[in-house]
Amino acid sequence: MAMMMDLRLILFIGSLFLLLSPDLFQTILAQEQYDVRLVGGSTAAEGRVEIYYRSSWGTVCDDTWASDESQVVCQQLGYSGNAETHAKAAFGQGTGTIWLDDVNCIGSETSLSSCTHRDWGTNDCSHAEDVGVRCQTSDVTEGSLRLAGGATPNEGRVEIYHNGQWGTVCDDNWDFTDADVACRQLGYPGVAVLIDGGTGLGPIWLDEVICLGSELRLSSCLHSGWGVNNCGHSEDAGVRCSSPDVNEGSLRLAGGATTNEGRVEIYHNGQWGTVCDDNWDFTDADVACRQLGYAGVNRLIDGGSGLGPIWLDEVICLGSESRLSSCPHNGWGINNCGHSEDAGVRCSSPDVTEGSLRLAGGATTNEGRVEIYHNGRWGTVCGDNWDTADAGVACRQLGYPGVDILIDGGRSGSGPIWLDEVACRGSEFRLSSCHHSGWAEINNCGHPQNAGVRCLTAADLEKTLRLSGGADEKEGRIEIFHDGEWGTVCDDSWDIQDGVVACRQLGYFGVDTVYDRAHFGEGSGTIWLDDMQCRGTEDRLSDCSGGSSWGVHNCGHSEDAGVRCSLTPGNGEVRLVDGPSEREGRLEIFNAFQWGTVCDDSWDRADSEVVCGQLGFSGKADYFIATEKGYGSVEGQIWLDSVSCDGYEERLEYCTHSGWGVHDCTHSEDVGVACPASYASGGGGGLSGGAITGIIIGSIFGISCCYYCCCKGDKKKPPNNVQITTQTRIEGPLESGAMLRVEDGDNIPPATAIDPDPGEPDLPPPSYDDIGQYSSYGGLGPEGAYPPPASAPAYPSAPPSSMPYPPSSTGASVTYHFPPGDSGAVPSPPPAYPDS
Repeated sequence: MAMMMDLRLILFIGSLFLLLSPDLFQTILAQEQYDVRLVGGSTAAEGRVEIYYRSSWGTVCDDTWASDESQVVCQQLGYSGNAETHAKAAFGQGTGTIWLDDVNCIGSETSLSSCTHRDWGTNDCSHAEDVGVRCQTSDVTEGSLRLAGGATPNEGRVEIYHNGQWGTVCDDNWDFTDADVACRQLGYPGVAVLIDGGTGLGPIWLDEVICLGSELRLSSCLHSGWGVNNCGHSEDAGVRCSSPDVNEGSLRLAGGATTNEGRVEIYHNGQWGTVCDDNWDFTDADVACRQLGYAGVNRLIDGGSGLGPIWLDEVICLGSESRLSSCPHNGWGINNCGHSEDAGVRCSSPDVTEGSLRLAGGATTNEGRVEIYHNGRWGTVCGDNWDTADAGVACRQLGYPGVDILIDGGRSGSGPIWLDEVACRGSEFRLSSCHHSGWAEINNCGHPQNAGVRCLTAADLEKTLRLSGGADEKEGRIEIFHDGEWGTVCDDSWDIQDGVVACRQLGYFGVDTVYDRAHFGEGSGTIWLDDMQCRGTEDRLSDCSGGSSWGVHNCGHSEDAGVRCSLTPGNGEVRLVDGPSEREGRLEIFNAFQWGTVCDDSWDRADSEVVCGQLGFSGKADYFIATEKGYGSVEGQIWLDSVSCDGYEERLEYCTHSGWGVHDCTHSEDVGVACPASYASGGGGGLSGGAITGIIIGSIFGISCCYYCCCKGDKKKPPNNVQITTQTRIEGPLESGAMLRVEDGDNIPPATAIDPDPGEPDLPPPSYDDIGQYSSYGGLGPEGAYPPPASAPAYPSAPPSSMPYPPSSTGASVTYHFPPGDSGAVPSPPPAYPDS
């Protein structure tokens, strides 16, 4: 029983340990996690570094990558000796996730995953930065050779192994004899052509190499000594060796971007040479492509400038020949050409089958006459009813992401016209799957009606947007094209400003609504963007600040963002056009479904600042005549004239003006505006931050003054007895207008209060504060009541001396008679001074 309990305890602790240590648990269950491999090299010991993580292979970025990291990769793969680093996708760009970035190894690690690095999948790289490694194999010895940096295994920069390190060979005096020795040492039958070796790394081991031709190894030839040279790596020697099956009349394609295209070169008399393009046509190129093992020719291309002899000129093939050398020509080496006329071709890829397409006769690879392969022959497509739906299917079949425009297919097509009346729905994968009138060489078309198209390339679509899953073309899930793939945008921080930019990039005038939580359904592929933070003024969603790096997110497709765009802008929207940036240009305003200009009559800086505020800019704005800066318009509506803004309006349409379309101007008076570079913290116009701050400070100051003057003043109550103690006081006025001066200490008897109107209720005397409210008043004289004087002399503001207040020396008080509380009498103010 005790043993059973111990066993359960051990199992519990072990399970808990594995639960708390998921990385260890993953390692135990899947030892293939973190495996590495080399891809794209000419041997198993070299290539692009790829690492296995979370059930998929991904690449490694070359940031901070150095020899220690390469050494760890090679050791993990079982190679010993030195390792070489090759950055910037030297072995081609990979696909999928870039798993590692900023890798730093000590050199003693047993696996690359043990080195320090950023979080898995977190990087700021593209596949153009995929790192590569070349590991040293066990058969490398002193004086061994290799070819590096070439497009094929039999060409490249000549590198030689010495003193435990690979280095290059300087091209001083490098010739065919030296190259032939190198090629034979490498196992090839001989040299094909000398090429530029590119720029290598490490020491330049050999210079001034002079071979006799009989040597078995390059190191046996004469040279200036190991490491003795006066060269730079821009002089590294290169060579293309003959392949083992090269013989008289053999062909190859050189200098192309892919293996099935390039300059046509032919082997004669032990040497490779070129073919002149005089009279070079599709028939000649088709023979060359079939000799090279391709199904036929795709298109003629510029062959570039080759080297060596120009072996053939004026080639005229019938089309049935199996080798180019069998076609009639001027004779070997007889020509009137230069290498700028070297013939080139792109052959059909090996997978040409029934219904395959190609573009011919275009100025670029992504445009031309549409040709289709049927019954072993290439033919054209008639342009009858040819539209963008048909062209879109053709472009996608050819591997392009979509159609750009329809173009004239040209008149130079040949062969059968295979298809006519093509009608695609747009969802087909192949043009031959679309409805058409049937495969036929006889139809109602001629080659002048050949269909043509220009397809979009991945570069054309980079960072472009599309809407998917919506009920119409104005709404849907936001998808963005990057790195050759459509992907989605996460709804984290997705708001109306992001939607404004997305709709603008898609060609709409505005946004109606933004959506989150995969409102239009969950997308697929990579989630390219997350945490968008657009201001609303950007032209492209990818221009917005904030956000994460491409492909870095914490989202699932259940969070795909969406938008509904507006086909037309709202009336009163403004824009600046034809200027150098979004901040400057001719002013236009939208009304009645069209854009129009604004006349400069009475236009001033306040008007300009309202425009800039409406566009989201703040600060001092400028204005000018649009034509004076080349931003003028020659047609269209002039919507506004005699605009007058106060400066606080949120929109230009809120300013006073002569009325929509009412003006006496021409387009030579169109106004232009230049907004400041700073963006307003909020949208629209209104008061500036400085104005608002001034208003707040002024308001606080005003409130403080009111509080001090009013609230504090209320506490000063008039005394029951007035006591004159110091200084001289001017009292008055008297009826005669004279002033009575009372000095301190004068004994003034109290005055007798006489009721001037016994019929009215007695009122209390006014206080000093009450008296101060009036500019003039009537008073009491020694004989009793008297009316106000007929004239209005300037009086002091103090009350007259005859007011019934006793001096402090008497100690007497004056009794005043107030009306009863129930009398209904209302006190009235004292009579006023007449206006002075």
